[in-house]
Amino acid sequence: MVEINNLDFGFASPLFEGFSYSFGDSGIVAVTGGSGKGKSTLLNIIAGLIKTDAVKKDGGVAFLFQDNRLLPWLTAKQNVELLSNGADADDLLSKVGLSNFKDYYPRDLSGGMQRRVCFAATLAANAPIILLDEPTANLDLENAEIIRRLTKEASKKALVIIASHSEEDIAIADRVISL
Repeated sequence: MVEINNLDFGFASPLFEGFSYSFGDSGIVAVTGGSGKGKSTLLNIIAGLIKTDAVKKDGGVAFLFQDNRLLPWLTAKQNVELLSNGADADDLLSKVGLSNFKDYYPRDLSGGMQRRVCFAATLAANAPIILLDEPTANLDLENAEIIRRLTKEASKKALVIIASHSEEDIAIADRVISL
């Protein structure tokens, strides 16, 4: 559950003025809007990376950042296991189509493959709140569809908040916030 009450925040100019929203406990909420409108900033605020008293949340957060953040000295499997909260890294890597690449290091993976490892690691956290910033960036149609299917699955037991420009990502949402 995430509640935002009367959020005022901005950098050079205000991004949010009196913004309030109740996200609930599960389902998918898409956050849309043009570049620089605050989509990623909103996810950072919800994650607690930007401090404010306007946000209340129940439970931990798993965050798929807009850029791939893998530890280069760990294999794909080890990167997923690092964040695992009881999840099976082999199973998650298989679900994202990377079972044959679990022993590869990030430098040996394409950008799209790294993205899928990051997504698997995010799911491995088993968090009640999942934040996905441009989750299908750099993915081909087939792999983007796999990510969307797994996102829908995860949303049955967690709140998933997606920041995206992708119409296909937005289409899977139960609710949409336009910034």
